[in-house]
Amino acid sequence: MPRSTKPSFVLELPLKVDSQQDSELQARFNAAMRLYNNVLGEAKARMELVRKSEAYQAAKKVSRDRKKERSDAFKLAREA
Repeated sequence: MPRSTKPSFVLELPLKVDSQQDSELQARFNAAMRLYNNVLGEAKARMELVRKSEAYQAAKKVSRDRKKERSDAFKLAREA
């Protein structure tokens, strides 16, 4: 994505919360971070399985000139 040529600014304001709200926000942030990391790890593992599959290896061998056939082959590999 190319960099924007328009000038832009970011303003950060501190969030004023009490200790109970801070504790709750930290717990939710950590839960979201763990969920994100687990989903990312699962996606990476599945992608690695796809890349190691025979269908994917065969799709890589299809010439780039035959775009439709190549696209269909990769689609089948992902679905498998």
